[in-house]
Amino acid sequence: MSTLAKRGLKVDPRCPQCGEAMETTAHMVAQCSDSKLLWVHSPVRTELFEPTGSSFAEWCIEMSKKCKLSRMWEIVMMLIWQAWNMRNMWTFEKKRMDPLRACNKSMSLLGEFEAALERDQTPVVAHETGTEVWQPPRVSLYKLNTDAAVREDRIGLGMVVRDCVGDVMMAAGMSITTDSSALRAEAEAVRFGMRYTFDAGLRHLEVETDCSPLAHLLKKQKKERSITQAIVDDILALASNFELCVFNFAKRSCNKVAHSIAKSSLPLDEALVWMEDHPTDVLPLVVADKAFLYE
Repeated sequence: MSTLAKRGLKVDPRCPQCGEAMETTAHMVAQCSDSKLLWVHSPVRTELFEPTGSSFAEWCIEMSKKCKLSRMWEIVMMLIWQAWNMRNMWTFEKKRMDPLRACNKSMSLLGEFEAALERDQTPVVAHETGTEVWQPPRVSLYKLNTDAAVREDRIGLGMVVRDCVGDVMMAAGMSITTDSSALRAEAEAVRFGMRYTFDAGLRHLEVETDCSPLAHLLKKQKKERSITQAIVDDILALASNFELCVFNFAKRSCNKVAHSIAKSSLPLDEALVWMEDHPTDVLPLVVADKAFLYE
């Protein structure tokens, strides 16, 4: 609107949403009150840079410096597009789109697009990674880490789900009484974690285990006649209900949070679940994993 006003057209140059400032591209994207809320609710989770002038190009340059994680720029572009949609809906339809709902819609659309690409390119597979530290999933996915702790006739199961910036979406732990092998215990942990993740409504998932033999079973590189194989078959059947489900192997050093939850779950009589939280004793491990992302 400010550009049209400069050209002599009789239009109100103020922002049609907030009415508090000249409507420039930078204001529409970053400075308008609803746009600020859109960014606050987004996975970017960084203090939004507000340009001192009205240069949208300067704003993009500053934001690109803050997008250090892979695929974060795709989220930024999606949110810019959504800010434009919010502005147009108010300008032409006099309808205000709630910033939180707008953010969720943006992430859902991006997730559907990337999931469609992933489905076209790769089936449910497993691959090994040589990294020594926990790595986040790509944007729009969640990573489930699971582990099992075995003590005599009792197994502690632990799981944690995190997003692309390392924030915990949920965690859970429980114990079962059974005499089983370590491989079966690890399979029980994956099944336990996937069931709770599915119930939480998270449908785009990377599943990570530090048990290499289990990863090979999940990849269908081998098959055995055992109770463990029956559990693996259950896991693969459950995986087919997700929009996207990828199985990975990672070293024990990448699985410290789930391992700690599994150990502390051994004495539990019933399952404990934390939504957008985790047991207090694993906080140092969660923080340490996040710290490695920004080194």
